[in-house]
Amino acid sequence: MISTTPIIRDRPSDLATDISERLNTAIREHLLAAFAPDNSKSLRSFPAAEAADLLGVSGQFMRKVHGEGSVPEPRDIRGGRRYYSAQEIRNARAVLEATSRTKGRYLPGRRADEKLQVWQLMNF
Repeated sequence: MISTTPIIRDRPSDLATDISERLNTAIREHLLAAFAPDNSKSLRSFPAAEAADLLGVSGQFMRKVHGEGSVPEPRDIRGGRRYYSAQEIRNARAVLEATSRTKGRYLPGRRADEKLQVWQLMNF
């Protein structure tokens, strides 16, 4: 807590030192409260429809592969609805790619025979 008692000093340099120390303490306490070192952020969970969209499949297809057991159930199921973490979507993408007839459908990215394309966008 920052001291709010009046500062009485004989020399202006002592007064400036005390004020700067109080400001430094206030800033440090604010930064620790707002950006605590043990705070961490996590990516939100994605509902089944959004996860299916990210995978490039329909919700019906997702229900089918869950019914078959080829894609594991997500850990987060609330009220009968599935919510996927980013890692679970990535795992589902790998499983779907391994069983796909068309390789490269579920794992997007540049293939060995494709040239690198560089895009530049400027917004004014």
